[in-house]
Amino acid sequence: MINNHFTRYFYYIAAFAFIAGCMNHPSNIKKTRIVNQLDTTYRSTTPEPRSIEHSWMSVEQWYKRHNNHLTIAQNENPELLFLGDSITESWSWGEGRSDIYQTYFSQYKAANFAIGGDMTQNLLWRLQHGIKGNITPKVAVLMIGTNNFLHQNQPPIEVAAGVKSVITQIQKNYPAIKILTIGILPLHQNSDNISRKSIHQTNKLISQFADNQSVFFINFSDEFLDTQGQIPQSLMADYIHPSAKGLDIVAKNISPVLLSWLGK
Repeated sequence: MINNHFTRYFYYIAAFAFIAGCMNHPSNIKKTRIVNQLDTTYRSTTPEPRSIEHSWMSVEQWYKRHNNHLTIAQNENPELLFLGDSITESWSWGEGRSDIYQTYFSQYKAANFAIGGDMTQNLLWRLQHGIKGNITPKVAVLMIGTNNFLHQNQPPIEVAAGVKSVITQIQKNYPAIKILTIGILPLHQNSDNISRKSIHQTNKLISQFADNQSVFFINFSDEFLDTQGQIPQSLMADYIHPSAKGLDIVAKNISPVLLSWLGK
């Protein structure tokens, strides 16, 4: 009887030690630390309207574009939203870009709520100030974070936390929506630019937000690079914004997903 008690006692001790060891394994500690960091408040996660006066877009123009989006959100009911910065906004630009959009997405009732120069905190502010409107979109295509690097040189954990906050806000605005999050595209021509490593780390973090039920992640950054890891000018003339040929890469990757979700 005593032996049975001791056996059971040592069994419990061993089980507890095993569980505690698993919890304290370096990989689990690292994951917990990352989760905590992603839930930390940063500038990237704090909603704020545009305050930077760019030579190519004033703050007044930014508010005007936002107000145009509010009108759409109040009076139309798109099934598909495009959310992001100038990369997403560029679907309506010239030099063949709008033709790519028409080829792949004209069958959808869509609204493009992207504004050039936006960082995660700017998009977050817009989502909290009217974009919800009266609409009930089925799908959102999201790509945001590039300008967090370009304008504020934020580290990967902060940029990823900002993207996570945007995803959470989209879900609050539209509870039944499916979100297709696109990995941040590479920046700058050469492969040894420090931004490449930062973007790679950020995309790795962003990919973890996908539950493959309502939030999905797709990354085709490598398709913008040649065999030397450089960005060809034919895909990004300024090494930030995709050309029509670059947007064709984006469209070919996301259109099958939209087709499976929206059936068009």
